[in-house]
Amino acid sequence: MQNILRYISSNYSHKISLEDIAGKIGFHPQYFSSYFKKLFNINFTDYLNNYRVEKSTSMLRNTKDSILNISVACGFNNHKTFSNAFEKRYGMTPGKYRKAVLSASQSIEEDNHGEDFDYLRYLNSCFEYLKK
Repeated sequence: MQNILRYISSNYSHKISLEDIAGKIGFHPQYFSSYFKKLFNINFTDYLNNYRVEKSTSMLRNTKDSILNISVACGFNNHKTFSNAFEKRYGMTPGKYRKAVLSASQSIEEDNHGEDFDYLRYLNSCFEYLKK
């Protein structure tokens, strides 16, 4: 299974199917699917989508790329599938996530006096934005 997880981390931006992964280790797709779920307590597709969504958060925070470009770069077929997976994982769309992060970082920059509580202020501002 470590080889499978390494394969996913190296190839998440490409098309990866259950059949492809199962074939790489000589398993029948249905057997691999049930084995994966039993081992990780999540089905393969959800694991892959969550991995891709996690990778996308860095791009949403640190680039001005469009959500469509980010979704494709992270291996999603289209922005709708990406948005659905993102919202399932984070409870908000990628656009709202990006706005919350930008709003929080601007708030921190304006109020940064070098205290040890910057991270807590950042989290608080994220939650305040999400309450809107």
